Amino acid sequence: MIDPELEAWGQAWREQPAMLADLRRRTVREHRRLVAWVAIDVLGCIALGALSAVLLVKAGDAARQLAGVGMAIITVACSVFLALNWRGSFTRVADSAREHLALQRRRALARLNYARFSWVILALQLLLLAGILWLRMHAEPPHPPKPAALAVLGIAFVVAAGVTHWLQRGARRRLASIEALSRTLEEA
Repeated sequence: MIDPELEAWGQAWREQPAMLADLRRRTVREHRRLVAWVAIDVLGCIALGALSAVLLVKAGDAARQLAGVGMAIITVACSVFLALNWRGSFTRVADSAREHLALQRRRALARLNYARFSWVILALQLLLLAGILWLRMHAEPPHPPKPAALAVLGIAFVVAAGVTHWLQRGARRRLASIEALSRTLEEA
């Protein structure tokens, strides 16, 4: 299945008209979306960094210390991943349809890597949460979690897994469409 927008690019490529202006507008529009996406992620990393610092400063028990250290490690991992994953994707303008397609492929691969990394972060958060709950249960006196809090955490993890699956599925489809268009253009 080929994405309609990608099919339009393929048609522009085959006809070679002056449609590069439209491709440039699309590239700039996608660039803005990408900048907004990464900005939200950067703000999230800053917020998690601040929260982990607060937990470390006010750490009164082992569970809070573990939460602070674990969140700090996850924050650093996310920050490094953001810096490495989106390299080369921030180009605003492609000079030809071929360069535009290469840029779209690079961005699609970055999105797919982003979704895959989200699974890793979700697993790390689940392990961190299990460690915190274990420490709270074995503290003196024990502090069992409230059932409502566990239910909210469970729902949050299910929603996060659903969103991650949705992102990964969309990224795979987009990459498959770009690959199909590349093959079509090379054959033409």
